[in-house]
Amino acid sequence: GRRLFDVAFVAPARLIRTFEPVAGAGSVAVLFASMAAHMVPPELGPIHAVLDDPLSPSFLDDLAANGVPVDDPGAAYALAKRGLQRLVRREAKAWGQRGARLLSLSPGVIDTPMGRLENANQPAMADMVAASALERMIDPDEVAAVVAFLVSDAASAMTGTDVLVDGGAVAGFSG
Repeated sequence: GRRLFDVAFVAPARLIRTFEPVAGAGSVAVLFASMAAHMVPPELGPIHAVLDDPLSPSFLDDLAANGVPVDDPGAAYALAKRGLQRLVRREAKAWGQRGARLLSLSPGVIDTPMGRLENANQPAMADMVAASALERMIDPDEVAAVVAFLVSDAASAMTGTDVLVDGGAVAGFSG
């Protein structure tokens, strides 16, 4: 779980902080979140304040002190991706002042060897795919097409937001 936070959230936060000073007009960064982030309850109380400071040396300890099961991979993944979405929202203004844009994309279960393995071995994943509006996994080319749109001039007004590309899985799961 702790490693997931480092890879899925802390490392991208460091990258965004590193690249922001050199992001110029026309620059676009798209960070990969996950549909799992959309399944985290919207109100997390004091956990939001902790999520908003992923570069704090006590980040993981502060999450644990607030009741987050940081060693549970499933919970860590979903919360790390929610933190990534919040990071994009917070940092979009600084990027925008440089003429740059910052977005996140939340894919669903993607039809790759790893996605097929998860779908076959985890009944919850198969249930999510079956309950989705499209009742199928997402093709990698579909995700790539959305990324291509997001970095294009056609999306020039989009920044500080997350784009859900899940075939309607979250909608199907949440009723």
